[in-house]
Amino acid sequence: MNAGLLDRDTLEAPLSDGSFDSYFFVPNFVTADHAGARIEVRLYEHPDLYEDGGNILTPYGDVKFYPEPAFSSIIYSLTNPDGTPYQPHED
Repeated sequence: MNAGLLDRDTLEAPLSDGSFDSYFFVPNFVTADHAGARIEVRLYEHPDLYEDGGNILTPYGDVKFYPEPAFSSIIYSLTNPDGTPYQPHED
């Protein structure tokens, strides 16, 4: 895999359709809610990479695979400091 920075919000790695937005940077250690727990998210994988879930990297370097529907619940609960949704994979 040829990974490198695309811009400040994405890391590149090939997707099956030939695009390269695979990993998304989450500024300011955004915290997501999941099953009553707070999860600090630094990077997350594009939700189209796997059908059964995705990996999330915490600010502490921990990587964990979250199965669906937990993965989608976490990434779709991410917000900017002003409370607006933060889902750069939708752009």
